[in-house]
Amino acid sequence: YCFYSVGGKYFSVGKEEGLNCYLGGEKNKNGTLLFGDSYAGHSEPFFDEIFKRRDQSLQSVSTNWCVASFSDSFTGSRESLAYKQCLINRNFLKKNLGDYKNLILAGAWDSALEKGQLFETEEVISAAAGMGLNVFIMSAPVKYKKNPLNLFYRSFYFGRKFDIDAIPHDDDLR
Repeated sequence: YCFYSVGGKYFSVGKEEGLNCYLGGEKNKNGTLLFGDSYAGHSEPFFDEIFKRRDQSLQSVSTNWCVASFSDSFTGSRESLAYKQCLINRNFLKKNLGDYKNLILAGAWDSALEKGQLFETEEVISAAAGMGLNVFIMSAPVKYKKNPLNLFYRSFYFGRKFDIDAIPHDDDLR
């Protein structure tokens, strides 16, 4: 997929590598941009399948700790190469936002909120909406405190009922 991870084998900070990746069908670029951090990367298989079925494509610009913003703030370490790539990604977003019809944002919203940076994503949303873009915001995946897949396998092996709602997770208010 397109997630441009600093931990990847071929990662190097640069424009072309991190910005020119499309998912879905190859023929019809319909003006959709998926932008964000690793949670955007987490969503790529889903969007790839959806857009393939519609014979459409979407562009994905995603790298570690890079929630949508026009600033130089960062939820990760500024020492990371991902920070430099994130600045390139955000510059691309700022300069090219008006070229799209649809903007899909995905990110670790809790990290942005904890660091006081969530308002920066709100600025991106306002700018996009002001240009007439359709803006879609993906919810962050649930962070389980135990691996649900392992628990599923155990329940299957021992013939027990599997209840994913019973697994504690970070958002659990119980």
